[in-house]
Amino acid sequence: MKRILTFLLGIPLILCTGCTSSRPPLVVEPIEGDSGSAREVMRAEDFFFSTLVLDEEKGYIYPNTFGGMYVDGDNLIFQVAAEDFTEYQYLRDKYPYVVFQQVEYSNNYLQGLIDEYLATYDKNTEMVYMAYVDVILNRAVIRVDEETLLRKATGEKSPLVFVLGSPFTNL
Repeated sequence: MKRILTFLLGIPLILCTGCTSSRPPLVVEPIEGDSGSAREVMRAEDFFFSTLVLDEEKGYIYPNTFGGMYVDGDNLIFQVAAEDFTEYQYLRDKYPYVVFQQVEYSNNYLQGLIDEYLATYDKNTEMVYMAYVDVILNRAVIRVDEETLLRKATGEKSPLVFVLGSPFTNL
């Protein structure tokens, strides 16, 4: 399960139903008038992953300030859960299509919420279909059945969001 969740982090995820669709503001403006290059964006992503340690059991070990990343048009949106982006400036220096976005929660924090919930939820009374970090929303998402959803309703500001799912839920 952890390997699947780690893999899913590297690809853009769809917005979940019932969640707010507002995005945190971008901190660095994209390059104006430049069409960009999908190849360069993918190279930037590959380069970042090449700097990480790979744990056979857990997958990639992310820095504590890493929020996630996704492709938006011609840019790689690189999320940082801190006000200071200097730790990742090497990416922007090497790849001009990298755009920094400040987010509230780090990927490690959100993944920890998912891991904790999955280890402790009541399997007799709660039905969990899927759990993942939604990079665009910067939230941990748990897809559950309707009864569980009614018991687990969370606020819009919560880092852990429960949404209606089904056994047939697809990304």
